Amino acid sequence: MKKRYALAFFLMIVIFANYASAVYVEMWSYDLNSGLRWPEREVSKIVLLGNYALPVACRLFEFDKVWVFNESGLVAEFQLQNPIRVRSQEECNSISFAYRNGTLSVLYGNETWANFTITLNVKNVNPPNLKVSYGGSGIVELPLGQPSGYVEITTEHGDTQRITLPYPVGAVALIKNGIFIGTKGYEYFNRAGTWGEMGPFYAYVGIVYFFKDVPGGYLSIKSNVKAKVFVDGKDKGWAPAVVPLPAGEHDVRVVSFGVPKEYRVEIEENKTTALNVTYQTGYLEVFLPVHAWVKVDGIVIGDSSQRIELPAGNHTVTIFCIGCPDEKYSGIKANFQVAVKAGKTTRLEIAKEMLGIGTPESKNTRKLSYITSIIQIESDNPTMTVTLTQTQPQENRMYSKLITLFAVVILVELGIYLLLRRR
Repeated sequence: MKKRYALAFFLMIVIFANYASAVYVEMWSYDLNSGLRWPEREVSKIVLLGNYALPVACRLFEFDKVWVFNESGLVAEFQLQNPIRVRSQEECNSISFAYRNGTLSVLYGNETWANFTITLNVKNVNPPNLKVSYGGSGIVELPLGQPSGYVEITTEHGDTQRITLPYPVGAVALIKNGIFIGTKGYEYFNRAGTWGEMGPFYAYVGIVYFFKDVPGGYLSIKSNVKAKVFVDGKDKGWAPAVVPLPAGEHDVRVVSFGVPKEYRVEIEENKTTALNVTYQTGYLEVFLPVHAWVKVDGIVIGDSSQRIELPAGNHTVTIFCIGCPDEKYSGIKANFQVAVKAGKTTRLEIAKEMLGIGTPESKNTRKLSYITSIIQIESDNPTMTVTLTQTQPQENRMYSKLITLFAVVILVELGIYLLLRRR
């Protein structure tokens, strides 16, 4: 009897240990809008046929395509010769599927709408006893705000795992060893735009993901400055981040404003590995003469004047959407090359003339991109002053040459006239 209890206790420990060490890891993703001129589909429902997942993703007013996935990825896709016309999300969600004797049927209302011939190895397996909730961002204000989504999986013991995604989640479907996730669109405003570009708009997103339940742990990444995280070549968002990973070694790349750092980390089952990334940093102060938006190395920082902590090194500052939402100067984009040193502050003071909006010729230079050179004045003072010299646009140089030539001709003629009068 004691041996029997001991064996049962040992099995419980093994089962709990295996269960506790499992994490959901992204295996693949598939964009249902690929091939379209612009995105029109979003996932509102996922139908399971055994271990196969079939997303319901209607276009604006029709359902025209069927996809069949399993945990390895796309199995097949079919185009409906006669698309189903839908007028609402409820009508779209009423679409379903059935499989029997090598035939996949599309069901709508009380009738079979279409049939496709396909061989599927359907295994009817009961899904795990888990509670799932999902959702995502509401109205997004671009360019500073970004869409996001999440799935929370809670066990019967109350343990919760959270999966984060770059877009709101519209549907999920659990199978024995993983979860299918489908994304939906989101409403957004564009603050870095003219009156006609601000919105509101709606972006359709229809991506299917599969996350597999595998033995693994977590990687917790922190950085002392804004940084993007890549693990095994995949974008994992911005630091700080907690990334679920399979047990084993992984390549981690952290990029802060164009400055990369690379690491090799070991993930152990049911453990969290911490990675603290430290950059030598300085500050960049940007002073603008008008309302405009600021990017550094392609990353939007904000509008108006800014004070930004950056990794030491060379950076590209872009001033765009000048005067927005007014369209008068919105076509101008000015680029400035700056150098930031550790522990010091670089000041970038921009005059209207540097943006091409402070001179009479500004109307003719609205579409020009200004490249400036930089002279750095170093001193013992912890603040560095940066003086910018503007490279004139070609049109301005041509006007200057014509004016100079005209002045020379007048002076020559005047000199000849004075010499003739003396005679």
